[in-house]
Amino acid sequence: MGPLATWHHHFALAKESGYNMLHLTPLNLLGDSGSVYSIQDQLQLNPAFFDAPLEAEAQYKAMYDTLSSAEKEYGLLAMTDVVWNHTSHTSPWLAAHPESTYNIHNSPHLLPHFQLDLVSFLFT
Repeated sequence: MGPLATWHHHFALAKESGYNMLHLTPLNLLGDSGSVYSIQDQLQLNPAFFDAPLEAEAQYKAMYDTLSSAEKEYGLLAMTDVVWNHTSHTSPWLAAHPESTYNIHNSPHLLPHFQLDLVSFLFT
């Protein structure tokens, strides 16, 4: 929905459309793909929501205030997906804990998929 400053427009539209709840995609810092289901850091908010760089505490306060206003001003509850298992390959946490990923050692049933990916990579 863009920067937090623009969210009230979306809140008003949701209310006018008869909705009483917002289901938000993940709000976390994204990985290289830019997909909201490829999280680089589950403990940081996506900086795209803020007009200027903010410290983490200020980001959380701004997000809280914005989502609280959805309920107070528009009667909309809000929830967000929490997708801990959708972690970007650029995640520092993943680099520190490679054992947490699916791989052919802890999930041998994935070997055919790995082999297909490898052949695809080598011949494209």
